[in-house]
Amino acid sequence: MKTILFTLLMLFAGAITASAQDNHKLTINVSDIQIVKGSILVAVCDKDNFLKGNVKRGMALVKEYKATIEIADLPAGDYAVMLFHDENGNYQLDMSESGAPLEGVGFSKVDLFVGMPEFEECKITVSEDLSITVKLHYF
Repeated sequence: MKTILFTLLMLFAGAITASAQDNHKLTINVSDIQIVKGSILVAVCDKDNFLKGNVKRGMALVKEYKATIEIADLPAGDYAVMLFHDENGNYQLDMSESGAPLEGVGFSKVDLFVGMPEFEECKITVSEDLSITVKLHYF
């Protein structure tokens, strides 16, 4: 009985270690910030949650013309990063009557904005700690 209990404890400890090793840190550096106020709100989404929800989220205050957000404990997989510059602190992306964003927005791997991107255009693969840069676009 002691052997079985010891074996189960070792397996459980191994599962905790393996689980922690499968999670990674994603560092998001935000570039092209035009206004030094407010904060950057970030959503990290998998394909099933793209434009609907998020797997992880984060926030950073805007200091100077840059911001960095670290997302910890992100499981390995494919994700898209979506963010916006919440200039007025209302935790919403403000839109014009025509539906255009009134605050800066950005997506991973999208440098030129011509409409709402698809998941595959924004997809990054997290298999280790990763640092990316996301460019903000103001309209």
